[in-house]
This record gives sequence, C-alpha cells and structure tokens, in this order.
Amino acid sequence: MLKAITLTICATFLLRATCHAAEVAESTAFGTAPATPTSDFQSLRIKGLTIALPGPQDTIDPDFAGIRSRLAALGIGYIGYSSNSFFNNMLPAERTTFGQQVYNGQKPTFFTNNVMQLTYDLSRYGISDGQIVVGGIYNYDTWEPAGPNALSLATLSYYQTFLDKQVELKVGYLANVVEYWGPFLAGNLSSSIFGPSGLIPVAAGLSAWAWTKPAINIKVNGPNGLYNKFGVQVASNPDGPFAEKTSNPTGLNWSTPNSGVLVINEFGYRKEAAPGQLATWVRAAPIVNTSRYIDFEFGGRSTGNYATYVLADQQFVQLASVAGQATRGWYAGVTAMYAPPDLNRFSEYYEARLYGIGLLPSRPSDMVSLVVSRNVFSHYLVDAALQRGQLAHSGNLSITAAYNASIAPGIRVGIGLGYTNNPTPVVYTPQTGSALNLLANVVAYW
Repeated sequence: MLKAITLTICATFLLRATCHAAEVAESTAFGTAPATPTSDFQSLRIKGLTIALPGPQDTIDPDFAGIRSRLAALGIGYIGYSSNSFFNNMLPAERTTFGQQVYNGQKPTFFTNNVMQLTYDLSRYGISDGQIVVGGIYNYDTWEPAGPNALSLATLSYYQTFLDKQVELKVGYLANVVEYWGPFLAGNLSSSIFGPSGLIPVAAGLSAWAWTKPAINIKVNGPNGLYNKFGVQVASNPDGPFAEKTSNPTGLNWSTPNSGVLVINEFGYRKEAAPGQLATWVRAAPIVNTSRYIDFEFGGRSTGNYATYVLADQQFVQLASVAGQATRGWYAGVTAMYAPPDLNRFSEYYEARLYGIGLLPSRPSDMVSLVVSRNVFSHYLVDAALQRGQLAHSGNLSITAAYNASIAPGIRVGIGLGYTNNPTPVVYTPQTGSALNLLANVVAYW
C-alpha cells in the first residue's frame, strides 16, 4: 500500500454534472464537432460514478466514421482512457532506502493505467435508467511494489433507479473508489497525481479499478441535496494492492487470503454549481472491515479494522453566472481521515486545499491547485523502529502546486511540484533528505 499512500494526487472530486458542463463549454471553445452529444449518447454514459468521465464531444474520437452512432443505435456505448504519470525527486537524496525504492520519485517513476469500458442501455426495455457496464484495465509501473503489472477486470456492474430516481442501485464487480469519496480534483482524472491524498479508505479495504471486488451499493437521494449511500463489498486484500493482484490477477476471484467483508455508509450534502448558486459538497463515512490485518501492537493478525473520513468542498467565488460556466471560480476544501494505528501503517490524514477552475475565460476547464497535507504514521511502527535502533519519523508534511490544462478534445496535461519533508514512510536514513517531486501527467480519452 506504500504507493497508494505516498502517491501525490489531489484529494477531492467535485460534482459530476458541473464538471460535464465545464467540459461542454471547453468543447465549444475548441470548436469540436459534434458540440453536443445526442440523447442516445447521453443515456450511454456510465451512471452512478463520482468522477466526470467526459462525453463523446470531449474525446479524441467524438464519432469517428459514425461508429459511435451506429453502436448507440444498438444501445451500446463506450469510454476509454489512458492515464500516464511521471515522478522524479529533484533534490539531492538517496535513490534507494536499504537498497529498495520506497516512494514515488525516489527513482524516476512512471506508471500508466489504461481502462476500456462498454455500456449497454436497459432503459429501452422499460428499466428505469437501467445500465450494464463491463470494462478492463491494464496497469504498468516501473516501481515493482506498486504493481504487479497486469491486465484484469475493471468493472462488471448493473445499475438502475427506483421511485423517480430517489433510489439508486448498483451491484456487481465495483471499483468503490469512484463510487464514494474518490481522489480526483473536481472529478477529473487528469488531476489524479497532484496533491498528496490520504488513501486511508483504500488501505482500509475499499476497492479500486485495478482491484475491483464484488459489491452492492444503494443510494437514497433526499431533499435539497441530502443523500445517504450504503455499500457492502468483499474487502480488498489487507496486505495491499501487490498482494491483491498477486492472489487475484484477473480480478474475478471472489476473495483473497485474509480478506473479509467491508461495509461503508456515506452521508452527504451536495449542491451543483448553477447560475447564482455556489457548489457545495460535504460528505462523511465510517468504514468497517472484517479482514485479518497484521497487528502491529501484539503481532499475528487481528480483525476489527475500521476507518472514517470527512471531506468538505465549497465554491466561494463564481466567475461567470451563466449556463455552462457556473463551475468557473475559486474553491476551498478540507479533509480529515482516521484509522486505528495497531492495524494501519497510516493512521491519520489531514488536508487543506485551494483550487480554481476556469480562471481564464478562454480556458474554462483548466485547473490550478495548491494542497497542504499531513500524514501521521502508526506509533506502534515508529516505536518498534526506534527500539531496533533505526531512525524513524512520526509523519510527514507535503505541499503541492499544480496546473492541469485541456490542450485538445480528449487530451488533458498536468504539470506540478510536490514537496514532502519525510518522503519515506516511518524509517529513514541520514541520506534520505526531502523530496521535491517533478510531477507530470497526460490523460487521453476516447
């Protein structure tokens, strides 16, 4: 889980529909065609996610040779992306710790995630918002412990609504990291490497695209933006993504060694940006996991792991109060997360963030961000390292600044700098130093 925790990515994802509005505005600015997806295209976009996967008008192939239209006539849609990221520490420091790379950028690090998903519209058969989604993922990382590199299932899900969209149901092999919480700035995958993100929910067993798990989610949409989302899933491997992928390379296995059942319940309040209305999103959730985790206090393995998170994001300046431009403006957010230190290497996470969307009228989808965060390591691991005569620190502080730009339909590019004072988790050497990571990211959608 070291990569997942040390990965410098920006934590917060905000407002699926408002991000889509910004994408439409961006498409108009670039003069792409078609400027607006057809109703069939719209119904074929993946439903129930908390990320803003773009519509056809903002991909590299809006409707090449009419293929998308012909598939849409059959009720079939598709969305794919390739996210490619690079990290490199620019400060003088050791390139390994005890002969091993232990954080992104300690050596120049590259990874790529490539996802392809197909949708099938069931509403044509009278099922309200009914949809089937199947997808695969290929990931490759030059830092082996963050792997293993594999081709596997990304999702296999069924979705529908009840009671005039007041209740949403999704069941199947799900990546709950994009169903709850989600480590993406403004819902945009192109911002996924910028800003340290406390991935305590993932360490606590929440599933992700690279290690999808059987799950069922039920969301109840209340009045005035209130909602409650409850989920039960087979927990990811308690020893982290490498153990998960080694035991379950295809993603189809029901469970892996020592994994149990995870339950999550997210309470939230969410208002989308609209002319004269600022965007707001507040959410909190407890997570309970029956998996058998390594016990850092008493040794062996123990059950009873849990985690909690609270996040809040608020748009406080709206730069354009017109349709399709309301997301433009300044935002601020905070995060707090906790997991018990006897079963988790990272016990606490705190973050403050400031970000702007569409600050230039000619660039309505570009984003600038500044994120300050602190991780707190398990004091049991810190004490054990000190007793062995090793050098150990109790946590780290990170500051990351970044800019993400849409340079063409379907192409996002990001560049940033991320400073971390204690980049190696818990144990360090006199030569460890600090990290000033050069961050670069390119995402292509089709």
